[in-house]
Amino acid sequence: GNNDHGQTQPPDERFAAVTAGDNHTCALRTDRTVACWGSNTHGQSDPPDGPLQGRFAAVAAGGHHSCGVRSDHTVACWGSNTHGQSDPPGGQYSSLTAGRYHTCARRSDNTIVCWGSETPAGRFGP
Repeated sequence: GNNDHGQTQPPDERFAAVTAGDNHTCALRTDRTVACWGSNTHGQSDPPDGPLQGRFAAVAAGGHHSCGVRSDHTVACWGSNTHGQSDPPGGQYSSLTAGRYHTCARRSDNTIVCWGSETPAGRFGP
């Protein structure tokens, strides 16, 4: 595929899961930390680190943002937030997925919550 931002060149490591965004890719390492590569124009390839923020159970790459379910079941997002796609509501989560301008996650009670917008600013209709 198109590799104009390095998004198809993963580091030589072992991973438990992988997700692809518009021009970046993120993966969950076997030690539960996140690695991202490719475009980083909005910070979408800079996952949070540190002892509490650096361990994840899941990761999802969106358009220009990425999100992950932390080991404590909260969600952390990084990158663009122009449509609210990186501003998760509080709560406990078990999985998530990201679109171009939105993110959805499954809460611990098996309900789904989404945030952000799928309609880019200035575009309406089909």
